[in-house]
Amino acid sequence: MDVENYFDMNFVYDGEEFTLNTEGQQIYGQIWTPEITPKYVYIYAHGLSGNLTHNHDMYVIVNRRGGVVMAVDAIGHGRSSGPRIGSQIKKDAHVMADLVQYAAYSYPDLPIFVHGHSMG
Repeated sequence: MDVENYFDMNFVYDGEEFTLNTEGQQIYGQIWTPEITPKYVYIYAHGLSGNLTHNHDMYVIVNRRGGVVMAVDAIGHGRSSGPRIGSQIKKDAHVMADLVQYAAYSYPDLPIFVHGHSMG
């Protein structure tokens, strides 16, 4: 099995794709938009051994309640580029800051909530 397919095993990458360029890395992200008028933006930051799909069940609930869900694979996780070992919190913080800026640009009139798990 090649590396690309290994990181996609049993993970639900079914949102609208986007990328950010942070810390010299291509950061892979997805957005799930609700069927009703959006009321807020919910950003999910996964943990050290995770990826953006690890809270997917919650995304469905957030969407039903009018939330736009935005999540990224941290550097070296999931479909994002970077070494597949450990994490560097300072770089991960820059990724999240860029994601919050992207959310504010994309949805300027909506409040933004960030939910972090473990490392996130």
